[in-house]
Amino acid sequence: MVPLNLASRYGTMKEYVHDILSRLDRNDKTLTMLHIDDFHYPMVDLDGEDALDTDTLVEILFKASKSSYIRSLELRFVEFDHGASISQAFQHLLLDPHRKWDSVSVTACSGMTCDDYCAIASALDRCQTLYWHQNHQTSACALGTLGISLASSTSLETLHLTRGDLCGDHARALLDGLSSNSHLMRLVMNFCRFDADGVDALAEILRQNSHLQELDLGACHLNDSHIERIAVALKGHPKLQSLAFTLNGCQTRGAQAIAQLLQHPLCRLASLNLSHQKLPSSPRSMLSVEPIAKALVTNTSLKRLRLSRNHLTCQDVTCLISSLKVNQTLQVLDLNSNNLGDAGALMIAKAMSKLRGLRELYLLKNDIRLNETSMAFCTSLQTSNRTLHILEHRPCEHQAQIRYELALNAAGRCLLIHDRVPL
Repeated sequence: MVPLNLASRYGTMKEYVHDILSRLDRNDKTLTMLHIDDFHYPMVDLDGEDALDTDTLVEILFKASKSSYIRSLELRFVEFDHGASISQAFQHLLLDPHRKWDSVSVTACSGMTCDDYCAIASALDRCQTLYWHQNHQTSACALGTLGISLASSTSLETLHLTRGDLCGDHARALLDGLSSNSHLMRLVMNFCRFDADGVDALAEILRQNSHLQELDLGACHLNDSHIERIAVALKGHPKLQSLAFTLNGCQTRGAQAIAQLLQHPLCRLASLNLSHQKLPSSPRSMLSVEPIAKALVTNTSLKRLRLSRNHLTCQDVTCLISSLKVNQTLQVLDLNSNNLGDAGALMIAKAMSKLRGLRELYLLKNDIRLNETSMAFCTSLQTSNRTLHILEHRPCEHQAQIRYELALNAAGRCLLIHDRVPL
């Protein structure tokens, strides 16, 4: 049984199935996405109108292969081993050489065969986005098949690979295909588990691939040494614009390598996410902010820096303020959930007149309690800061006035302090 995720306009599963089959029969051009989900509904038979049996699922897939408008396919929690007919229908749909795919998404599916993997690999040359999430029994053979297709794909722009074990040969089987790929722009590998060999394989490929624009390695249990190796591999990358290491273990060595990346003359990085750096064995973050702050003095590309949930101190704030008095490029600074307290927030408020690049500042959950702190922000906005558009912190009695001053900044109040303003 494969229950579907019903759209809100359908009262029962029976209505959904009847409508989908009817629209497929008449080749309805408004039906562009097929979504099949085996998670959101209880496992009951079709008479209960909450589930889809295997035969009906196969019928939908085969009819979808005849529709000329289906461009997106999403399968969640489908058990392919319930019958070979599911695999046949799935392969028949993906192997259509004339169909262009906006996206193919396979999440937490089990029982897939090598032929199923080959069908997905075949579709990569006609697909813009592939989501491969937490699928059971993903073998080295399967990853190798995807890797070979990645090497020759000229259509795939985004690859989401999450909750996979990328160790040793498994990692190389997949990643080798990226070394010669010149079309993939976004690589998301959240919750993947790397060993030392897997990190080495990733670093080696990143040195060779000069076309990637976004890399997200959030929650991959990377330690300080791993992050150092990856950052060193990315040093001088000519196109990388977004890098995320959320929920990892970056400390001093990793931060120093990232700082060198930011200081490289070819750096194009516009977004850096280092939120929540914490090793499993330590209750507190050990992220070293100082080298990254110093790199901002000369960096002219970074626009968004996220450092939330890192237990930053007033000393860290001092380093950041010192650099941002010089840096005019950084526009977004996220310091949420750092327990900076009123002391750290006051330091920022008093320096606001010299932080002329910032447009957005986030200070939520920082134990800011005193009205003196919020009044300091309000005064800075009224008298000297003309660039901040968004300030998020604990609600206070000056909130309305702060929002008013921010709205004036967003409306272009900075023009009033320049000479020769056009009428």
